[in-house]
Amino acid sequence: MDQPYLKVNSRIVIFGDSLIAQTTGSATNYTAFQSTAFATYALLRINNSLFLPTNGNKGISGNTTTQMLARLGAAVSLNPTLVIMDGGTNDAAGGASAGTIISNLTYIHNAFKAIGAYVIIITIPPRFAPAALSPAAEIVRNTVNTFIKTLTSETTKAVNLDLVVNNAAFYADGLHFNPTGAYAASTPVTEALLDFIRPTNLADSFFADNSFTANPIVAGTTGTKNIATGTVATSWLLDASSAGGATVAGSKTMDNGLNQQVITISGSYTGNSKSVVLSQEFNTNALAAGDVVEAFADIEILTTDSNILDFNVGVLVWTSGYANLANAESILALDQIPSPLPAGGRYTFRTPPITIAAGVPAIVRQAVKVDLVDRASATPIAASFKVHRIGVRKAV
Repeated sequence: MDQPYLKVNSRIVIFGDSLIAQTTGSATNYTAFQSTAFATYALLRINNSLFLPTNGNKGISGNTTTQMLARLGAAVSLNPTLVIMDGGTNDAAGGASAGTIISNLTYIHNAFKAIGAYVIIITIPPRFAPAALSPAAEIVRNTVNTFIKTLTSETTKAVNLDLVVNNAAFYADGLHFNPTGAYAASTPVTEALLDFIRPTNLADSFFADNSFTANPIVAGTTGTKNIATGTVATSWLLDASSAGGATVAGSKTMDNGLNQQVITISGSYTGNSKSVVLSQEFNTNALAAGDVVEAFADIEILTTDSNILDFNVGVLVWTSGYANLANAESILALDQIPSPLPAGGRYTFRTPPITIAAGVPAIVRQAVKVDLVDRASATPIAASFKVHRIGVRKAV
């Protein structure tokens, strides 16, 4: 492309309706990426090389493009370098004309282009029972989609979801994607992102960028173990106390002079809510209320197993009395998706950034957690993964 590629960690804003809104979920002092959002997987598949700020998810469930237009200024004011946007499905279902939707989308698109942002615009995906569109609304959808596809240029990429999520099996309710649909929809979105950015190992750059985790490079061999066996990097704890009887072993490898922590899960396990955790808890005076933090981990999947429910990188910030001030997670449900992360894949997991609530932060806990599928009887398991880098940083 003639336009320059974006810098790694450039600011992204996502703008639209519920298909955008469900990228992140939140509660009091809590945020997490969600496994039913195409943007979650698209960002992961480019090694999370873009920065979604704390207020960068500008999706609102049920919004029409007219409602999106009314709150456009808040999204533009974030000065994104790239925007993923959608809109129109609620308009079509509500009887809006194709002309109204096209006019609104044009204005929104042009507003982002006017500030120099690259834009990825998503076509209105098909809908199925019980949320199927009427024949008249389906005509509107197709007319709008034909227009959206004409917007493709050097700095705008239109993504045609009709090509990838075109049957009911991809949907949870006929309108919103299930994890399989979200992953399928992320494929062309990822391809569009790669027209604008060249992913790199983001975790490496973060170690020179406000990372304050002790031993983010997993060096040394004096870490501790709970039930687990083997070797653990200094200052880290490998905890198998909730592994349901599975054998959990740590080992260390080196590659080009760099350390890696290997974790192997084998044998068999039984029970519900079982997991294996690599964690670190440390005191800090480097944080204050209002600071924005995020956690990240560079993880390579060595061998996969259908009994792995999810990978979860997380960060917790507590007061000295363990009152929660911030909790962010990067949950990725592997059991619901057909082999999205094959053996040999290496990925930068990243939590959404979160603002530390009022209080005095004193303790930080970071963890990589592998949750196992609930099993009522003894079930064999054989999985392994490698942690290359892991840390918490102040988001800047």
